[in-house]
Amino acid sequence: LLGLDPLGVQRVLADLAARIDATAAEAAGSVRAGVLPTASAPALDLFAELHLQADLRLFES
Repeated sequence: LLGLDPLGVQRVLADLAARIDATAAEAAGSVRAGVLPTASAPALDLFAELHLQADLRLFES
């Protein structure tokens, strides 16, 4: 895990806000236009369910 300066990270995010908004708008437009193959990712949901049932944990708190 990286020890980053929280204020520095927020500054970078603020600088990227316009690009992030533009990318999100473009992606949303693609979904509405039917360009993307699917509006969801069911495999990710299945993997999440399998992960919950796994005995191995990479991080423990």
